[in-house]
Amino acid sequence: MGAKALVAIAGAGGSIAYASAILVRASEPLLVALLAAAVTMFSYVVDRTLDPTGFIDRRWLGATAMSWLAMALVLAAKGHPLPALFTVVFPLSVLLYVAPILPRARRVKDLPFTKPLYVAFMWAQLVVLASLFASELSPWLVLATATWLFVKVTVNAAACDFKDVREDRARGVGSWPVLLGWRRALHVLHALNFLGALPLLFACAAGLVPRSFALFELLAVHYAVCLLVIGRVRASAKPVALALDAGTFVLVVSAVTMRADSSTFGRWAPRTTSAPPTRTRSCGGSSTMGDSSSPRHLPPLGSST
Repeated sequence: MGAKALVAIAGAGGSIAYASAILVRASEPLLVALLAAAVTMFSYVVDRTLDPTGFIDRRWLGATAMSWLAMALVLAAKGHPLPALFTVVFPLSVLLYVAPILPRARRVKDLPFTKPLYVAFMWAQLVVLASLFASELSPWLVLATATWLFVKVTVNAAACDFKDVREDRARGVGSWPVLLGWRRALHVLHALNFLGALPLLFACAAGLVPRSFALFELLAVHYAVCLLVIGRVRASAKPVALALDAGTFVLVVSAVTMRADSSTFGRWAPRTTSAPPTRTRSCGGSSTMGDSSSPRHLPPLGSST
């Protein structure tokens, strides 16, 4: 793994974190993205360093660790110590992923069906990280966003395993394409991709969230195309896997577009129309516009002026 791959991984982590920050209404989405990029890059270097099948220049370990610690210090200086401490979860999750918990136990990475679900669960923690920057925390919103991201990353991680079917079958790794078969695994991922898009689209149609949030489902379209291509090429799924990983940048493009849409950003309920101002007749006979903020009080009926 070289510098270009690390930059791509950092960009993916930052993109997902930025989109999550927009969805949970975090106060500083760019800061969330930078922190996520730093800790994602460090976590992947730890993964490649500890995994016997990994290959990486170990000098990246110190460099990425310093970048992560630098971002943590910046956060602490800006009054955000809790998010900085929370990022420890990510490298610890990598240790559990690539190293056996017990001497004779299998790694999480090698457990049947587990890899995409575990990877997706840990990526969903970026939503929790973003929520720590939110001034008004909505647990249901955080849960909905984390679940949405969990489904997306599950599809991504499982689909990327198509490029390693031969190696996984030889090593006894229980990936979804190995255990379910090529065609059945594709059907399952197509179904997950489709069903995962419905809740957000329904929320947009019902006015529960701004309609611009539907832009995030461009990612579902991107994944659908990649899965269709995987079904065609079969023997050469590696370029498609790269396209799947690049799809995370669809998130940041959508999020930036939504962020720029100041007319809809931050409105989480259908618009309510206010009653038109009423015309009242003043004592002098002139017509004036009255409203609830500055009402004109007329004397009671029957009172003398």
